[in-house]
Amino acid sequence: ADEEAKGGSGAVGKMLLSSGDKQLALMAYVPADKVGKINASEWMKGVLASVSGEFLEGDDKVAKGRSVGDGESKFPLKDKDTCQAASVNYLKEKGCFPQGDAEEDDWVPDDDAGIEW
Repeated sequence: ADEEAKGGSGAVGKMLLSSGDKQLALMAYVPADKVGKINASEWMKGVLASVSGEFLEGDDKVAKGRSVGDGESKFPLKDKDTCQAASVNYLKEKGCFPQGDAEEDDWVPDDDAGIEW
């Protein structure tokens, strides 16, 4: 409850990506109660494979990796987009990514606000 009041998200797994001109840095975090479904190191390796990235270190809860650009054919900003998609796809394959309800996709804010056009 205290964490929620502070805006924390410790109970949610996440993959952080930070891209610069020369490299893309990645860090994965898996909460302890999710380790049975997702392993941070395996998740990281799966994502890095999409861009031939380098696994730096990790365990079941936290992992780090990077993808270094060459300035000619490999660009960290492009790798960031590829890794983001690979990360989501990996989680979906493991059944760990929330799937939206088809009815929720049709929600129109105006309907709830009582606005008619």
